[in-house]
Amino acid sequence: MDTSLKVLQIIRAAMLAAIVLYAVIAHLLLPARPAPEPMSLYIVALLSVIDVMGIILVRQLFVSRSLSVLATQPTDTRDLSQWRAGYLLTYCLSEAIAVFGLVLNALGYTIRQATPFYVAGFALILFFRPRPPVNEIG
Repeated sequence: MDTSLKVLQIIRAAMLAAIVLYAVIAHLLLPARPAPEPMSLYIVALLSVIDVMGIILVRQLFVSRSLSVLATQPTDTRDLSQWRAGYLLTYCLSEAIAVFGLVLNALGYTIRQATPFYVAGFALILFFRPRPPVNEIG
């Protein structure tokens, strides 16, 4: 369990750093383009909302179920794998929201229009830090 927790924390830190790099790359390296139609911004925003709903579903299906079992049986490898997979999927879906911001910048939207996507992805990864299962007794 401790090894899985440390690996998840390293992956989480790397994904947070990647989001910062996305914003820097978008701001410094992507050329200015004419503003595209606002419809693509709305579609990406809708995809981000669906992404957040996917995160909630993944947390219910993988993390919550596994935590209840791991609190009483910390050596259960099946539930430990599901717990780890749930966190990885959560981080990947959160990272996808930040990638949406990079895509918007590449399409010609300003950094100001893409910043909410970077911030949302970063905040979701920060919020869902890996927590070890806790037994009700202690």
